[in-house]
Amino acid sequence: MVPERGGVVDRRSRNLTSQASSSAPLADSWSIPANSFIFVRHGQTDWNARQLYQGQKDIPLNAAGQAQAALCGEALRALVSVRSICTSPLARARETADIIARLNPAKIEMIDGLAECGFGELEGLPKDDPDFDVRWRAGETSRQVEPYAAFCERVMLGLATALNRKGPVLIVAHRAVFWPLSNALCGEVAEDLPNCRPVTLLPPTTPDLHWRMRMSAGCLHPPESRTT
Repeated sequence: MVPERGGVVDRRSRNLTSQASSSAPLADSWSIPANSFIFVRHGQTDWNARQLYQGQKDIPLNAAGQAQAALCGEALRALVSVRSICTSPLARARETADIIARLNPAKIEMIDGLAECGFGELEGLPKDDPDFDVRWRAGETSRQVEPYAAFCERVMLGLATALNRKGPVLIVAHRAVFWPLSNALCGEVAEDLPNCRPVTLLPPTTPDLHWRMRMSAGCLHPPESRTT
């Protein structure tokens, strides 16, 4: 499948609020090129496996994450001829992109706006508050966590930068990065994206429709490495 290319889609900040959120990003709108693309969350790290907040700590992939990235590279080679890879500058995303590129030769570009949220004092601590993500997206700010509105703004600007590269474009980033992206384009927050599971995002056929998400079929995780 070759991702589609089109015109420009404008999204207002109100579309970036989650279904449980009243918070809005700082910028009023972005001009998002209506070009389909593929999003991949980085491979597993030891902190993923231990359910710790990573944020902008530079945690490398573990062996399972490296295996996930290799399987993801194989799946992508069968799916599309990637021309550009845009990645978060954090090590776990960069390493995932490097492994994928071994089977999908393409220029790799780091985009700061695609970095994970800065979780402040929470980084390195267990994810023991099941409601924190919802409260954060609703505008709660505490413990030096990056405000969700500012996070949304930089993610969407990073997305616009990536989609101006030669397509098909592969974006390698993080779980929370996919929240404002999926909400702005598809009208819903995709909360639990697995590690290294490619998601194709297709632009609307008419301006009044949302983008569509298509997640790859099958499990790309080695049996011994399945985690949340």
